[in-house]
Amino acid sequence: SNYITFRQGYIDKKINGDYLSSYREIFWELQLVPTIIRYGVSDMKLPFLPYTCTCIPGNKLSVRANGLIDMCEKINGTFSIGNCDSGLDIGRITDIVKMYKSVVTDECYKCPISKQCGICYAQCCKDGEFSKPSCEELRLMYQTNLSIVYTILENNPTAFDNFVYRDEWILNS
Repeated sequence: SNYITFRQGYIDKKINGDYLSSYREIFWELQLVPTIIRYGVSDMKLPFLPYTCTCIPGNKLSVRANGLIDMCEKINGTFSIGNCDSGLDIGRITDIVKMYKSVVTDECYKCPISKQCGICYAQCCKDGEFSKPSCEELRLMYQTNLSIVYTILENNPTAFDNFVYRDEWILNS
């Protein structure tokens, strides 16, 4: 397919140290950043949200025109956590976290990529409920990204020297 051809072109150029257009480099490396940096997402997690890449609702906010507050700009409009008049609804936030944990993260302790999982509320929300993502698909994608990164590094050890780990990337997530 064109996608695979496009990806292989990126890999070949990265291995050979050839020029990559900004678009191609950004397109692929945004997908590979968590694999390249491997910063141990779960090391920064709270005990009650140890899996996936979820935040605590209210850590980020998005306000709709009608004054309802959403937990972020990516979530659909069925998970309001308060409004501008009365503020954040702690009971609603607690219910959302409990629902997410029971539906989405109930089996995460068994997962080999639980420390690197990028799933959050926004990818799992459906009309006021959560649905479990395709974990097998996520594991396959992570495995593919590992293969790409290490194929490149085995042939060109300096290919990702432009990536610099910064603590604030984690602390501000």
